[in-house]
Amino acid sequence: MILAFDIEHTDFPDPAKGVIAIGGVVKDAQTGRCLNIFKFPMYIQNVHSFSKRCWNEFWKGKEDVLEQIKASPKLLNDCPIDKTPIEHIEYQAIFAFTNWCREWEALARVQGKTFTRVTDNKLADPVRLNALIRKYLPPEHPVFPYSFTNPAEYGKLWETNSMARGYLLANGIPDENKVGHLIREIHGLPKVSNVPYDHVPWNDAAYIADSYIQLLRVAVLRESKLAELEAKLGRETLEPYEGLLEHIDPRRKKRKT
Repeated sequence: MILAFDIEHTDFPDPAKGVIAIGGVVKDAQTGRCLNIFKFPMYIQNVHSFSKRCWNEFWKGKEDVLEQIKASPKLLNDCPIDKTPIEHIEYQAIFAFTNWCREWEALARVQGKTFTRVTDNKLADPVRLNALIRKYLPPEHPVFPYSFTNPAEYGKLWETNSMARGYLLANGIPDENKVGHLIREIHGLPKVSNVPYDHVPWNDAAYIADSYIQLLRVAVLRESKLAELEAKLGRETLEPYEGLLEHIDPRRKKRKT
């Protein structure tokens, strides 16, 4: 089971401020079927402010996207008097998002499925989400990459961009912007995703999940090569690959025990 997430923000220097939307998708790693979508638009027009660079290089001309991630008027109307509208929407968003993550992680555990969280930017997005967790939730609440159902467990958090670039570098291919398309062409795989990568975070989360599944397919294509390396170098050397391969081939998990 894959839980992919994405956020949008205003580039505010304080990571606990400036998040204007959170999106997430849960997909079945084997079939690619979408199991659930999380949508929390947070943008408050004329209240959120963007850095000059962020607006000019990223958001200018994307007013249609901002329209899609506007905060719910009903939610804003319920804002208590002791909170600003931004504080109220941030609290509601991070509370809902962490509960959603915890529920799907718990379900995966009950069903005995591998549960993997994925993003396309392991530094920016989790840092801002963790800042919101620290700001609004109880101090004992776990942060990324720890498990949300077992705070003592260090959970997996994969990043598709680094994975894809690492794969290309390992195969002697120069770093490119459209790494997913290059990998697809190399292996004759289908289109990465039918979902647009358009900065609407729930759409981007779906695209991230599909990109991760494509990388799983690449891992399967290289399974025979990994088996040769495993015999030659030992299982410990291939440990970083296990999270990928266990999604597709549960027998690998059994062979470890």
